[in-house]
Amino acid sequence: MIHVMSFISRSTRDGTTWYLTKWKDLSYDQATWETEDSDIADFSAEIEKYLANRYVYNIIIPYESTQFQYKQGNCCYIYHAITPT
Repeated sequence: MIHVMSFISRSTRDGTTWYLTKWKDLSYDQATWETEDSDIADFSAEIEKYLANRYVYNIIIPYESTQFQYKQGNCCYIYHAITPT
């Protein structure tokens, strides 16, 4: 069975959120774009961990970016212009 190691990036397109997924025991060139409603085991739990880590990182380590960003409450979210294929 294949398991999520981490998410490399996230992108929303036409109302669907995609996650660039790094799989355990596979190389980075085998990462794939998966939708947030994927039926992969524990996928939604991994998304929750990813979002929690991003939230903590953006609160604790503030930084400037030339990438697209927006603020929600006290948190600044940084998104890179990567489009799923």
